[in-house]
Amino acid sequence: LALSVAKRYLDQAHALGDPRFAGLAISAIAAWRDDASAPDDILLMRATLQQYLHEFDAAATSLQRLLARPGAARPQAGLTLATVRRVQGRYAESDVACRGVAAAGAALHASACLAENAALRGELDQARAVFERLLGGSAKPPATQAWLTTSLAELEQRAGRAAAAEAAFKTALRLD
Repeated sequence: LALSVAKRYLDQAHALGDPRFAGLAISAIAAWRDDASAPDDILLMRATLQQYLHEFDAAATSLQRLLARPGAARPQAGLTLATVRRVQGRYAESDVACRGVAAAGAALHASACLAENAALRGELDQARAVFERLLGGSAKPPATQAWLTTSLAELEQRAGRAAAAEAAFKTALRLD
């Protein structure tokens, strides 16, 4: 129940851009005061909330503790850690986390994760090719297509290709 309540509050925080809902989400999972006693899902939620509130080092610590647990094949924890490290400009550490996502069985997400890092390093052509490959091929759920297309749009924007960025953003909006 606590996790469900926390997820709803975090969704509201994202939808409204109001961090007070993140505080309510933190309160919902406050019964687990430390990482060692928190169930996996609660620890992931805590790290996600820490990330949302820009407590990046705390989020990374929580995620590393979660990933160090026995049987930790958790793609979402790895993706969140990769994102935290990316935001911190620690691309090599983000790459390691992306590769962990692949090891956890989420190859598509790992490839996109690595491509996002490549794009931020200025390897735009390489990253664009990865996103185009991921968008091609077998059918993917609309939400996955929207996420990949948005990532491609952001890459195009950074590359100064305004028309390509706009087209990709419009496609992502239609998909989502």
